[in-house]
Amino acid sequence: MINSDFRDKENVLRISELIHRKALGDYKIMEVCGGQSHSILKNGLKDLIPRSIEMIHGPGCPVCVSDENKIIQAIEISKKKDVVLCTFGDMLRVPSAIGSLAQAKSEGSDIRVVYSPLDAVDIAEQNKDKQIVFFAIGFETTAPIYALSILKSKKLKLKNYSIITCMYRVHKVVDYLLEDRDFRIDALLAAGHVCTVAGYKDYYALANKYKIGIATTGFEPVDILLGIYDCIEMVNNQKWTVINSYKRAVSEIGNEMAQTMLNEFFEITDQIWHGIGNVADSGYGLKRKHSEFDALLRFNIIPLNSFIENKCPLTDIYKGILKPDQCIYFNNKCNPTSPMGAAMVSSEGICSAYYKYCLNNELSCNN
Repeated sequence: MINSDFRDKENVLRISELIHRKALGDYKIMEVCGGQSHSILKNGLKDLIPRSIEMIHGPGCPVCVSDENKIIQAIEISKKKDVVLCTFGDMLRVPSAIGSLAQAKSEGSDIRVVYSPLDAVDIAEQNKDKQIVFFAIGFETTAPIYALSILKSKKLKLKNYSIITCMYRVHKVVDYLLEDRDFRIDALLAAGHVCTVAGYKDYYALANKYKIGIATTGFEPVDILLGIYDCIEMVNNQKWTVINSYKRAVSEIGNEMAQTMLNEFFEITDQIWHGIGNVADSGYGLKRKHSEFDALLRFNIIPLNSFIENKCPLTDIYKGILKPDQCIYFNNKCNPTSPMGAAMVSSEGICSAYYKYCLNNELSCNN
């Protein structure tokens, strides 16, 4: 099928009907990716599945889970002389205890929005009298291109390029959340873009450990509904395994070339997830042999490893205790103009999705 077929109304309704036939009880299914969450709400998919299926919105937005300590450090570095801080646009308005990158930019910091870390390397090549720092956020999907940016910088023999690492391993945080005995899901929609790079072999252990069904899915309506259907079948049959519902893009082993690039430059580390806390082995940091590209070392920035508590109840949202529009701050103290957290400003944030698609329309966002 071509891409348009995965949005085709007849295909969508056909799978919706099959889901209604298969749904024999109550189900809790977490979609772990923010892109999936937006697609579910934008396309009204909750109206097309039985109300007995509750969708729980997991921590799959890299901007939303980025460690606030790293944002504070990025702001601190941006204020140093002859520094250009490069980042993705979504990061600009993410609040921290000392303000946002947008605020730092308004106060004189040279902060530039780029579409790729390779753009930041180009800026470094063109401005050798300045230090160029890239704020490297993301999951397994984007980590290989950060590695590629370092490789390119090495080949160009640049001495003025470095990165702030703020990268995450998705299956590890799912494991961490499920360790809480009070948190229970029946199935998981694994993020297709992450599995494209990392594969889905690590998810078999999760399926067996927690007795859940796991389906890799894409982002189009047909992709997501097919993943939900496969999850329901696994739950009904008590078959705790992984089904690849996104075969056109994902394989079990993933992209080995990208993994080789990632493993050359990065090693597995503990990582703080905003709204969750410190999770063992859930992040990536630069290997010691490439430490000259570590911006925190280059600028002698003292590591900040504390979990910063705030009023934004992201953990409760990730565990399905609250839906975003049930939060007392939603569209009150927290809105896109004055956000309390990244989930309200990121293009993949679940709170921004509820604000955009659910606030003033007839779509069913809670079930």
